[in-house]
Amino acid sequence: MTTNISNTLGLSFRSSNCVGHLQCHNPKCGFLQWPERAYGVNEVEFEGSSKDAFPVADAPPPTSTLVCKICKEPPVCVASCDAKIFYVFGDDTQERACVHVGNHKHPVKVGDYRGTRKIIDELIEQHVERNPQATISKIVLETSKDVLGNVLLHEEDDPPTLLSLEQLEPIFQCCKELNSPNLKNRVYSFKYLRRYGVLDGVTKLRGLSNWAYVQRNMFPGQGNDSDKVFIFKMSEVGPGNGVDLVRRMQPSGDLEHSWMMFDHVKRVANWTTMACHVYDSSYQRVLTIACCDFQSEDKDAQLVFWKNLNHVMGRHGIHKLQFKGFMADSAQANWNAVRIIYGSGDPKIPMESCERTCYFHWAQSLEKHTKQYIVHELQDQHKKLCMQYKDARSVAEAETLYLAIKAWWTSSGATSDAGLHHLNHWLAFWHFRYRQWDGFMELVSMHSFIQII
Repeated sequence: MTTNISNTLGLSFRSSNCVGHLQCHNPKCGFLQWPERAYGVNEVEFEGSSKDAFPVADAPPPTSTLVCKICKEPPVCVASCDAKIFYVFGDDTQERACVHVGNHKHPVKVGDYRGTRKIIDELIEQHVERNPQATISKIVLETSKDVLGNVLLHEEDDPPTLLSLEQLEPIFQCCKELNSPNLKNRVYSFKYLRRYGVLDGVTKLRGLSNWAYVQRNMFPGQGNDSDKVFIFKMSEVGPGNGVDLVRRMQPSGDLEHSWMMFDHVKRVANWTTMACHVYDSSYQRVLTIACCDFQSEDKDAQLVFWKNLNHVMGRHGIHKLQFKGFMADSAQANWNAVRIIYGSGDPKIPMESCERTCYFHWAQSLEKHTKQYIVHELQDQHKKLCMQYKDARSVAEAETLYLAIKAWWTSSGATSDAGLHHLNHWLAFWHFRYRQWDGFMELVSMHSFIQII
């Protein structure tokens, strides 16, 4: 508890009485999980203040805001204490004088080094912003290494110095805050209470970056319930940026014969990321053009993706995009959205010679079903027959090979009765896609994709 007096010289006088020997008796307090704790229960890590002393073994004073720093529960006073301290201090440029009267009869927390604490908070904030998905323990570890590095490491030109234990003691004393269990709470406040989470980091990037990457977003609660929640990202500058790739894919560009590949991947629960890519022969890499995080994969969500891509390109003077074609898996929502934006506008009308199924998914599916349902000694022959079917140049040729594979399954004893049931359904699915796309299960560009496959 404190009292304050000031005079005309700008000096302030303050006295503080000890509120008593406090302990946190919460059995679920995180302090109890700290293996290197100095006490059986928390006796020194408290925050807040109280104008009145705590009564022994009774409820805290009504005006008290003192709580355990770790679990935020009010402490219990187990013994009274008569110790008192007097301060005399001026402005921030002056040191303060302290006079202690009496002795504490219980453990006391030594005051923080304010400069070190400020540095620790700044480092915590930097590490949280740099990697918001890092665990709290990881951020504490990296912060500790930085603090000690700043104190102990010297310039490369400085001669090596061997410090004695007496010289190290004040250094570790000023860094003792790193050993406080409350440090994890401060990291938590930076990550969540100050909202340095993943989405907040994305939003901050949009506001501070000198190049547009996060172009548009809509978070839950920012629109009607029917609006799609999304975060659309597309780079505009730098080597291999999305705008440059799309520009090069337009007629007369060096990538005009390259196909647009797009797919979805689930990274976290209830979210899916859609991205479109192109193979750049200059870099000899598949480069990402744009990506968008959704909470659904339906047609309306994918329309948001393509409309935002068109909007970004429109800002760069290209208002009517033309692509050689599109390659994706067989999900109908994929093609409905593309046909609406880049086709006739009718999702039921395919874009002639501009749609291809995905060789990657076909190859994965073939490998999986061959290993699962075909006997080991005939697996290579099965793959060869299926690849011949995949390379068919007409629907008639594909139909002949389709029937031949089904007959071979039965005549060669390549599979069991249960396996034959699964294989029939599997090949029927792909054969339907083959007829739907008029035989376009071939690689979309041998020159562009041979290095990938």
